[in-house]
Amino acid sequence: MDQSNERESSTTCASIPSSSIASTPVRPDYQEISVRGNRRMTTNDLELLDKTAREIGAKTIVEIGSMDGCSSMVLGQVAKDNSGMLYCIEPYPKGKWATNMIDLGLNNNVLLIKAASPWLDWSKVPAPIDYLLIDGDHRCSRAICDYVAFGRLVRAGGRIAFHDIDGGKGVALYVRQAVEICERDDNLSSPQGADYLIKQIARTPEARDRGTIVFEKSAEAVLI
Repeated sequence: MDQSNERESSTTCASIPSSSIASTPVRPDYQEISVRGNRRMTTNDLELLDKTAREIGAKTIVEIGSMDGCSSMVLGQVAKDNSGMLYCIEPYPKGKWATNMIDLGLNNNVLLIKAASPWLDWSKVPAPIDYLLIDGDHRCSRAICDYVAFGRLVRAGGRIAFHDIDGGKGVALYVRQAVEICERDDNLSSPQGADYLIKQIARTPEARDRGTIVFEKSAEAVLI
């Protein structure tokens, strides 16, 4: 992606009237959210994100890649229930993104950073991060770049998820290769003994496409 052509801005949906928004937190309906988000994630993906983020009481959540807001709806609800904030890094959000945030009453707990990773104003990125979802540019080098750039900001005990790891062709091949490299280089069981940072804790059942895998950062790790 051409850095010189990148333009960024940040916005919330807070300026849009919210009189019709329900005030009582509601656990997500994964099927409804998948449909609202143009099925960019399966119900298994959404359930895993929800479960693994809630397990650690995630308040500061960052997702790279938002599009229609499929994952934003689930992670935004987690942030809302924990009085936190979801930061969505997306250069080209679809019109449904803002609509979905408003319809689900998440407008005050979601911040859109309209930029491409990693070419953004880093002062807008919080630290430490409790939960990180990598689902942006799916080229292998770009997914690794996102992991290296943002993973250092994830707190000890925080979690890092990758989406689109399943399938025999297309983006899944590149994402899976990126995940394998990251896990090899920063795995708790690595024989190299230096960068013991992450361990796999969960993944969705293997399928024809989509798919999510989640790692936890070592309690001994520090922000770098």
